[in-house]
Order: sequence, then C-alpha cells, then structure tokens
Amino acid sequence: MVPGIISWHIWKYYNQMVWDSKPYSIKGAIKDIKTHIHNWVSSNANNKFIKFDSQLHEEGLMPNIRKSGTIKAVKWSITSDATLCLNVDASFSQTFSAGGAIIRDRGGQILDSFCFPTSSTSAIHAEIEALLKSIEAATSKGLKGFEVQTDCQDIHNAYQGKTTIPGFMNSKILKIKELCNINNLKLTHTVREANRPAHLLAKEGRRSTSFCRYDEHTLPPQVLQACSEDRRGRPFFRDTG
Repeated sequence: MVPGIISWHIWKYYNQMVWDSKPYSIKGAIKDIKTHIHNWVSSNANNKFIKFDSQLHEEGLMPNIRKSGTIKAVKWSITSDATLCLNVDASFSQTFSAGGAIIRDRGGQILDSFCFPTSSTSAIHAEIEALLKSIEAATSKGLKGFEVQTDCQDIHNAYQGKTTIPGFMNSKILKIKELCNINNLKLTHTVREANRPAHLLAKEGRRSTSFCRYDEHTLPPQVLQACSEDRRGRPFFRDTG
C-alpha cells in the first residue's frame, strides 16, 4: 500500500508541474505522503491498535486513535440502483467560473465528459449553473435514469426542499427538478474526495471559452488518472471531525 501512496503523490506533483505550472516542492511532496500514510493507518486502526511505535511517532505517522474514528476512507461509487452516474462540480473565483462533469457506468467506464465556462456571480451560483448545464448536456444525448452526484450540500438541501435559495437561482433549482423528474434521474450528495474527476474537469473549464467535450483519448492525463483510481476502488481519506 505504501509504495502505491508514494507513487500516486509523485504522479500528482508531476501533473501539477506540467498542467498547472506549479513549482515542484520536495518538502511539500513528503508532507503530503506522510499525511496520506497517517490517514490510511488511522482509518484502518481500531481500539485495539494502541501499541506505541517510536519510529512512527518520530516520523509524525503515529495516528491518534479516537473511539469515534474521525478519519474515514471514502471512494467513488453509484449509491442508487442506477447503472450510470453523472458527477458534477464547479470552480469559481472573482475572475472566472466554470463547470465540469463526467458520466461513467458502475465499472467506472467513461461514457462522456465535458467542461464549460459559466457566467456566475458566486460559488453557489456556479454550482447550480454547472449542475443544470451538465444534466442538459447528458439528457440531450438521450440518457435517462442515471444518478447525478454533486458535492454541494446546499444544492442538495435546496433540491430536497430543506432550505431555500433566494432570487433567480431558485428558478434554476426548479428547472433541475423538472429535468430530473422527466428523465427519471436521482440527485444525490457525495463528498469532495469522491468527486475528483468532475473537480479536475471544472478546473479545465477555466481555460475554455466554450463547451468542450472529451473521450478517453482526449481527456487530460490528470482526469484519466483520477478515473483510473476510481475504477480500481482506491480510497481517499476524509476527516469527519
């Protein structure tokens, strides 16, 4: 497991250098690797794993074993009885807003993926725009009965009627509901760690001036890598507090 963690972080830093023009940081890579190993040990530890290890402690890898188990391993999966899943995410700042989405089957096979710029005025607005445009793009190809996953809890709550989103954005939530009802879609909430391909595609949308569609031959390498890890069932770690 540990060699796989190290290799993945090296690959991640390589992609950040190539695609995001970020400088390589050996200290940063080592810190990320240590954190990942620490979380992996914590998520697999139980109340019986109490033995103190001086080497793990010295390297900062000795986990704090808590009865509640705050470190949780999560991975991508289709949570309903649907055979296909549309994952959606948005990227927003004061200078840009964009969305990205990917459609896969239960085995993680990529059926469609795309990214696009949006004209959004806030982060929640960008998430709503990304969700609406992605559902429209998927259903325009005749796809029905699939699961839609968003990592935006506010949107999911508004969709379920638990909260209200004021102003013009609420009309877009109603449009999303209409499309879901017509096409027999199920909107679910997922955690960010299980939504990485859509997140990476949304970042790609920052560079786009129009709607861009990809297949497995044209997807950016970092998105393909994330999809490959999801397909293999690679877990990621989430601190549930």
